Amino acid sequence: ISEYYFCSWGESLKAVLPAEIQVKSELWVEKIADLPNAQMGKRPLDSNGKKAFSLRQKEILELLSDQKRKLSWLKRKLGGKGLYADLYDLEKEGYVRMFSQLGKPRVGIKYEKIIRLKNFDNTPSQIELLKLAISALKRKAPKQAKCLELLLVKDGEVSLEKLNLSIKENTQALNALKKRGLIEFDVIEKIRESDWSLDLPEITEILLNEEQKEILGKIKTGLESNTHSTFLLHGITGSGKTQVYIEAIREAMNLGKRALVLVPEIALTPQIISRFKANFGDLVGCLHSRLSAGERFDSWRKAKEGKFPIMVGARSAVFSPLENLGLIVVDEEHDSSYKQDDPAPRYNAKDVAVMRGKLNKAVVILGSATPSLESYFNAQNGKYVLCELEKRVERRSLPEVKIVDLREERKKGKGDILSANLSSLLKEKIEKNQQVLLFLNRRGFSTFIKCGECGHIMRCPHCDITLTFHRTDFSMRCHYCGFTQKAPELCPNCQGFKFIYRGVGTQKMEEELKKKFPKTSVERMDLDTTSRKGSHLRILSDFGKKKFNVLLGTQMITKGLDFPEVTLVGVVSADFSLDLPDFRTKERTFQLLTQVAGRAGRGDLGGEVIIQTHYPDEQAIKLAAKHDFATFYQNEMEQRKELGYPPFAHLILLLFSGKNQNRVIGQSEKFCLLLRKMLTKENFKETEILGPAPAPLSKIRNQYRWQAIIKTKITKRVVDLMGKILEEDKGFSSKSFGKKRESCRISINVDPVNML
Repeated sequence: ISEYYFCSWGESLKAVLPAEIQVKSELWVEKIADLPNAQMGKRPLDSNGKKAFSLRQKEILELLSDQKRKLSWLKRKLGGKGLYADLYDLEKEGYVRMFSQLGKPRVGIKYEKIIRLKNFDNTPSQIELLKLAISALKRKAPKQAKCLELLLVKDGEVSLEKLNLSIKENTQALNALKKRGLIEFDVIEKIRESDWSLDLPEITEILLNEEQKEILGKIKTGLESNTHSTFLLHGITGSGKTQVYIEAIREAMNLGKRALVLVPEIALTPQIISRFKANFGDLVGCLHSRLSAGERFDSWRKAKEGKFPIMVGARSAVFSPLENLGLIVVDEEHDSSYKQDDPAPRYNAKDVAVMRGKLNKAVVILGSATPSLESYFNAQNGKYVLCELEKRVERRSLPEVKIVDLREERKKGKGDILSANLSSLLKEKIEKNQQVLLFLNRRGFSTFIKCGECGHIMRCPHCDITLTFHRTDFSMRCHYCGFTQKAPELCPNCQGFKFIYRGVGTQKMEEELKKKFPKTSVERMDLDTTSRKGSHLRILSDFGKKKFNVLLGTQMITKGLDFPEVTLVGVVSADFSLDLPDFRTKERTFQLLTQVAGRAGRGDLGGEVIIQTHYPDEQAIKLAAKHDFATFYQNEMEQRKELGYPPFAHLILLLFSGKNQNRVIGQSEKFCLLLRKMLTKENFKETEILGPAPAPLSKIRNQYRWQAIIKTKITKRVVDLMGKILEEDKGFSSKSFGKKRESCRISINVDPVNML
């Protein structure tokens, strides 16, 4: 990771170890001697008779008194400017000592006090004796009797925390029972673990179809051979990929090996965790960013101790400390969220998983209904083993997809968010008490606010982007830097009061649905509604229990979710990703539409899909409607080959950013000039540099951004050359790719997924 993704060993290790166990070195200050009393009232000279103690230095010694203090504490008290210089002078004169000391980890092992029945084996005779004791105590000591009754129900052991909830003011009763020799106290480790149950139907034995059996046979052979191999499992939506994962894990467990499962979205984690827990019980652990610090620490530690031989999680779970790792599954392998852009290391968890599989001689399964073009290319060329599931389980048919031309809708005078076709189908499904998924990849109420009188558009003062209007708190927010302000009552440019709200976000869509179908319950699932811990779980659990019929959401509802009652999927606008300046826009559009369409018709009722678009003739949309990956792959690969884009070359994205625009431009041009000279010197003819030029988002968080793109087939050698420039040239620092240098930061992103 350090060598390939161009980052330090320290940055790589920081990514591997959970933040909860990482400790920082902290600078402490300790007083050794006081200033002479006679000199405290006047400005004393130092030993050379040249320099007097400053007022701040006197304050430092007074604050330190007779105890050591952290430098950070002194900064808060006295301010940071010039503080270190004052401390250095005092240390030189022998008045203070500065030293480094490791801080404490953020979390540790949690313990809990438990109450246990003494020498209790839960035999019939012991139970009978205990009941007699309870009966005898009921009159004289009813609270003691209650404590014993609770312990009997809990098989002889209960935590003090749970006992306190059931029986108030129990201290005297417990002490009396201890004196009688009936109970004993103990302290045990408490494992912090989230409740992932989605209350889904119990898992029954599932018989694999012939396609699944054949693929599982190949994977089993790979596991038994103790050699590395990567399988690309290309299965249409609803074809039973997850069941193949489960059976493959079962085979790995039978061989005494560990398994790791990666999923792209936190939204997917509760459902897939429940599926695995139903099959493997307490052997399954979880790692992702929505766990509390304690839950993450315990999960990581239990994996390291071998108590969680199966780990499921998002991107960073690829570093789970599993011994004897035999199987790695990367579900929805095409997903861009596997790539980390900031901070370093800017790794792709999918590629790291393949490399980890190679180092551990483990089998890797990359699964997707819409594999990335790079992965499918590797499978076509024999680097991966291609396995295809072409039929849905129980021979269910793929949903019928219809494309609605929004231009024609407007010609007919129908400017509603929902087309007539989608609206009538939605009404029909609601009346039949069936469930509907509506996909809109924009959160907020409106994408921007425009003054109707002068045309002024509300923009973020820190970024080159419009502010999104949120109706819930009448605010305008930047989804890049987090800037928030109240929506204006008057235009700041002309003092006009007529505003036009352009674009449609999930909030506006939710409001429209509630107006149109007032008796129907609608839930929204986006970053705004899932910011609290457990919110994903609640929404998905309620949808699974049919507490509401319509789920409206952004990208997080498009993949992996399996709800048999969903008979209609509506794509409110298929055009958003097509408008972005990125060579992967068509691929992303095809993947998103195919994935979200695949949420329909997974039960006995069948399913329908409506895709609304202004570009009905766009190939990515038409082929997604036909579920035709093969044709899309062929068409797109022809263009990629002609332009020299992945998989026919690797890309390296150089991003230069800083508050001084001229400095950023100058540094970017200087670096690219030096790199071109070195490439010519080394005769790297097949490496091409595009740029530098302003980034598509040319300003974020008050930082001006310029970028250059390198196309190459020799990534490692080009990365080494860039390292030489940063080390040897005086204008750059060896660390300037991650730190500020002359007000310009350079970040190097190998194999970028997001070009914005």
